[in-house]
Amino acid sequence: MSSVSETEKKRKELEEAFAACHLKIEEFLKSLKQYSSEEVLNGSIENAQKILNEILPIENESKKLMDSENKFIQMISNFKFNSAVGEDSKTGMKDEISFTGDSKNGLDKSAPARKNYRMQILKALIYLGGSARVDEVLGFIERDMKGKFSSDDLKPFNDDETVWQHSVKKEREDMLKEGLLSAESSNGTWEIVQKGIDFLSKHGK
Repeated sequence: MSSVSETEKKRKELEEAFAACHLKIEEFLKSLKQYSSEEVLNGSIENAQKILNEILPIENESKKLMDSENKFIQMISNFKFNSAVGEDSKTGMKDEISFTGDSKNGLDKSAPARKNYRMQILKALIYLGGSARVDEVLGFIERDMKGKFSSDDLKPFNDDETVWQHSVKKEREDMLKEGLLSAESSNGTWEIVQKGIDFLSKHGK
């Protein structure tokens, strides 16, 4: 019969194996997204959309796999032996491929007259491989719109964001209602769906 220490060793080895697997999956998804991004930079949004259509199902299945693995790891990490177990046995695996980020969206108070950033949001998500954290979307738009913001756009809306950043987040709320973005994505993550891809294909340059 295995001793507690031997079982603990096996458990840690299993956790490390899952962590390594998560990292490999993350690296693979990044390479797929980079492939799509290069098509955007080459000016071929149509090709990028086709690639993205193939990436999204893979990414969705990887999320399901990660969720299942994380639940399994949590279960074995919480397993209690009759003998005392060191605190290091509770070390759970980090969520290496979490797509969550800043949970702040639009504010409740009324915003000033705002620009429509719909196309920039869709373009950013296509470039970023279909889903991205809010800070990644804002970062892409900031680079894409460099030199095009008005002085009003750059004014602070509150302590945490500028007028243009608030406008982007409010536009995202409208896009959710219209079904251009996934309403099921995790908090802080924006994800394009087929309707959004079709919208960009029809109205994008």
